[in-house]
Amino acid sequence: MSAIIHKFLLIGPWPKALTDMGAVIVNDLYEANYQFERSQIDVLGINLTALLEKRFSDLFSKWKQNNPHLQIVAVIPADFSKKSLLDLQWKYSFIKIFNSYNDPTLENYLNLSLERSYKEKQFESYKSLVDEQNQNMTKLRLSLDEKIEKRTKFLVESRRKLFLTNIRIEAFRKAL
Repeated sequence: MSAIIHKFLLIGPWPKALTDMGAVIVNDLYEANYQFERSQIDVLGINLTALLEKRFSDLFSKWKQNNPHLQIVAVIPADFSKKSLLDLQWKYSFIKIFNSYNDPTLENYLNLSLERSYKEKQFESYKSLVDEQNQNMTKLRLSLDEKIEKRTKFLVESRRKLFLTNIRIEAFRKAL
């Protein structure tokens, strides 16, 4: 199996043609959870029935914890309550909401959602790399500051010894 097969997980009666682009289509949350346990899913397509199930919230929290960059695309009928839709949008942050499974832009938005997931992962990688480099720079700066301080103390001590040596030489010269 190629890796792209596990990038899309669609719950509900999605068009079978989407399997050609690497989507896994399942019927319910039980099967979806099984798929999430088996592979890394980046885009979740969900229908209203699965979305409104009581256990979806808990499963989604678990899935989101395993992959914080999980993107959601939903199919919600146009006659669904606008207030309830806003509540769901606020809770789950859908990338796109479709009114039917026959939308011609469906495949395009699934791919865009996958790209967004990849960009978020890449941004996080860059962020961790920058944080790591900043820590390294801080350690290096502290090390250099410490070396400069030691070198300064050494030079001050050397100057003091040179000054004392010059005083002794001057005293010997006067004595002679």
